[in-house]
Amino acid sequence: MIQLGLLLLVWSFLQRTPRGVPLGTAALELALQVAVFVVAICLHEFAHAFVATRLGDPTPRMTGRLTLDPRAHLDPLGTLLILVVNFGFAKPVLTNPAYFRRPARDSILVALAGPAMNLVLCAGSIMAVRQLFPDLMMATTSWWPLWKQALKFLLLSSAVLNAVLAIFNLLPIPPLDGSHLLERALSGRQLLAYRQNQMLISIVGLVLLMAGLLSPLFAAVERQVLVLCAT
Repeated sequence: MIQLGLLLLVWSFLQRTPRGVPLGTAALELALQVAVFVVAICLHEFAHAFVATRLGDPTPRMTGRLTLDPRAHLDPLGTLLILVVNFGFAKPVLTNPAYFRRPARDSILVALAGPAMNLVLCAGSIMAVRQLFPDLMMATTSWWPLWKQALKFLLLSSAVLNAVLAIFNLLPIPPLDGSHLLERALSGRQLLAYRQNQMLISIVGLVLLMAGLLSPLFAAVERQVLVLCAT
């Protein structure tokens, strides 16, 4: 399994490296993107665990998820996907709404906590870019020292990726956070039909994602974030 993962990583890296870009530069950018993604999804899940715990649910603490340690949140397959295709997933945080004082409201707060964390990280990255690189769109960066180029790439990647993650997780596709929000908005037969068809909805969502039909949405988010970074 480890050997297969390494082969997939090398193949994916070579496929995604543009011609003319030094392998060292491409490897550094890949490492920075992976680091940003790992931090983003781990803090996303930690936010779920933290809010659920504050609202009275001991489940995240009992299952070891109330921690910033990435090892508690990373999923082996999801981590491999991060390395191979720069997009993956973490282990979902288990919660028990029966512990909540106000289950309907508190479940919504827990679901929103993850995307909210990503938006906070996005906003922080945008502010850092605007403070450290005020002439971002006008400056020629080729003469910058490597650390400065890497820092700019890291912050831009963090801003874009966290924004995309926030929007992606708000889609009403199980098991994303948006699906939990939609459940709270439905009732009666609509809720029953939605729960009965969750697997089908998940498959349709996966097909849309793999076919690139959601790419225009993510591209629009990326463009808007870059505009905010440069203005």
